[in-house]
Amino acid sequence: MGEERAGRGAADAVELIASGEVDLVVNTPRGRGPRADGRHIRQAALANGVACVTTVAAALAAAAGIAEATSRDAEVRSLQDYHRDGQLRLEV
Repeated sequence: MGEERAGRGAADAVELIASGEVDLVVNTPRGRGPRADGRHIRQAALANGVACVTTVAAALAAAAGIAEATSRDAEVRSLQDYHRDGQLRLEV
């Protein structure tokens, strides 16, 4: 969160997404209240072209993909190739 926002207090997630300050949403709500909030957050992400994942497994996969993308040049391989080589692992 930028310093200009920190001085005003915490902005809610929908405002941050709409402002363009968010590149990835990880939204894993539990319970009725959080589920309703999660719906608004997911709608805001969709409306603003922000990637959104809704499970811990998807968040781990996204983080692994981001780390991989920043560590070396892209290589195109099928999922079957990764499974065959044993390289597709999600670690916590």
